[in-house]
Amino acid sequence: NHNFTRSFINNVALGGTSGVVNGNGGAITFANVSSNCLFDCDFIDNAAAEHGGCINFNQTPHNITFKGNFKNNYAKYGGAIDIYEYEINIENTQFANNTAEKYGGAINNENSEIYIENSNFTQNTAKYGGAIENRYYLEIENSNMENNYAEYGGAIDNDASEISMKNTQFKNNTATISGGAIYNDCGKIEIADSNFTQNTATYGGAIRSDEGETTIENSNFTNNTAEYGGAIDNWGAATILKTQFINNHAETAGGAIYNEEGDMTIETSD
Repeated sequence: NHNFTRSFINNVALGGTSGVVNGNGGAITFANVSSNCLFDCDFIDNAAAEHGGCINFNQTPHNITFKGNFKNNYAKYGGAIDIYEYEINIENTQFANNTAEKYGGAINNENSEIYIENSNFTQNTAKYGGAIENRYYLEIENSNMENNYAEYGGAIDNDASEISMKNTQFKNNTATISGGAIYNDCGKIEIADSNFTQNTATYGGAIRSDEGETTIENSNFTNNTAEYGGAIDNWGAATILKTQFINNHAETAGGAIYNEEGDMTIETSD
């Protein structure tokens, strides 16, 4: 096992001219390591030219658990963490002011399983997925996502993948194009007991779903704004149960919901 309890500050991976891991893992790169890892430490002001401003995991077949803080880190993919074909657990962790040039301001997930609990994502930025880019499986519970920013998916971009979410708060997240909180592109999302407040986008102030499946239960959408679909812009299959829509606003159409070419079911919602 590998246990990390110290801080990683101002480390940089610039990259080179050969090898598959060049420019990856501003602080640490794990490649083909068969050990469990526990990180109970802080990662601050680290940077990588390519993948994982702090940490890059590449085909590492054991469990990883994070507890700590990730602040002001940068990479092209995964401002704090970039993970490929692995499984990680994130508990009681803060991600703040991390930036990715392209995917996943805090976390870029490629073909991996990520489990997040009791964690906060604040002011992270990317082109896709201000906080998280998901390309396999993501599970979130009892967490907060606030003031994250992207073109697609102010907090989360879900690319043909699966998300399960419970008791999570999305507030003041912004997407300049689609999905102020979440952009679901041909994926499957299940949301329960969650709140979406004051999120903003052009399409889908809180959620935009393109040809995906979205199930929402016992949740609240309040004061979200967009050009189309103040709270939700749906172009896929959506089921909404026991959910409230309050004071959402659309400049053009669908103050709460804009449904075009989508299959939508709404039951016992206020």
